[in-house]
Amino acid sequence: MGKFVKRIYLFATVAKLIAYFLIYQFIFTIAGQYIAYLLYKTAVEPVTYNEFVLQATAQATQYKANGMATGILLSSLIMIAHLLVFKYVRINKGFLHEVKRNVLIFSTLFIGSMMVLFNIVAVWLGLGDYNGEIIETMLTSGAGIISMAIIAPILEELLFRGAIQGFLMHIFKNPWVGIVIASLLFGVIHGNPIQIFYATCIGIGFGWIYYRTGSLLPAIVGHIFNNSLAVASNMLYGPDSTEQAINSTSADITLAMVAAIFTAILAYIINKIQPAVPKPWHEASEVL
Repeated sequence: MGKFVKRIYLFATVAKLIAYFLIYQFIFTIAGQYIAYLLYKTAVEPVTYNEFVLQATAQATQYKANGMATGILLSSLIMIAHLLVFKYVRINKGFLHEVKRNVLIFSTLFIGSMMVLFNIVAVWLGLGDYNGEIIETMLTSGAGIISMAIIAPILEELLFRGAIQGFLMHIFKNPWVGIVIASLLFGVIHGNPIQIFYATCIGIGFGWIYYRTGSLLPAIVGHIFNNSLAVASNMLYGPDSTEQAINSTSADITLAMVAAIFTAILAYIINKIQPAVPKPWHEASEVL
């Protein structure tokens, strides 16, 4: 297969994977909402579906939250299975042991410092957040908490790093092409201005860690760490807690500078303790 044909096939495959992701999410979210309606209709009051959707009572809201969260959780699990069954991503038996413990620790700290830095920058930029209410609703459900803190990070790393970035790193000589394109797609798929910026920036960190270590494990652990902290912050202090805490004061500027320096130092350490770039990347699909 010629290089040009491979690239056409690659982008078609990337588009197909993103389409599957969106279709699964749409189908299961709608199904979850409708099952929630049937349960509400049976257990609480016999209303029409439209009346249920418009209901603003605490009980109806909780049913809708559980339905949406369960649907998203199931769609994520189905998409993970899709990626693994059709071998877009490969997970070997030594997956949990293929990265040294010190690399895993420093990679997680690296992701954490990037999280602090770009959270501050995103708030300073004043980017809109249109998903705050949805996130708050999701976090009233156990399925929503599990989905956002654990399952979504696993899926997103398998899809955007393992499959999409993995394809790109097999095609383009410069690994940064794959890292940046996959990160841009990762940001855009969130469909929310502040998340587009934040997810793209932190996605570059995930992508670099994947490239540098040859394993998805550090990126998955760092992503779970990032999302779990965000979930805990939202549950404890509310969806606007980060924005309220950051107001461009000298303390915030100092924190941003410290986070930037810490990120650079950790990148240097990772480069030192992980001197060789593995090839091929363990989980990257070879279906091309």
